[in-house]
Amino acid sequence: STHSAIHLENPESHLRWYFKYFLGTAHQNYYGKTVEKNMFILSVVKSEEYYRAILWAKTGLQRIHLPVSHKTRSPHSICQEFGDINVVRAPREIKEADIQKDLLYIEEQEVSILRLCVDTTA
Repeated sequence: STHSAIHLENPESHLRWYFKYFLGTAHQNYYGKTVEKNMFILSVVKSEEYYRAILWAKTGLQRIHLPVSHKTRSPHSICQEFGDINVVRAPREIKEADIQKDLLYIEEQEVSILRLCVDTTA
């Protein structure tokens, strides 16, 4: 079978989750450490239908949305949904609001890098 690259008409709308779903909305940011001693940040926002989460890790950003069930999901259980992260203990909440500026900056950098990669392959 042949595989073709996925082409997104507007990649920023798919990649700028923090900007689109988190800023200006009540959400939580957590920090934690993996068994490999790598630090990560987990951002979680809950709507009526979904939990949206962004995992900010050394290997890059990962995004996931999970259906809201009758049971509240803990930050640790949300981390497990990403599959390839082994958390040492439950992530702790980041109380400082300034972290939002840093996370937004990181997301913008990722989008800029991906845009550059797309421009050079087109």
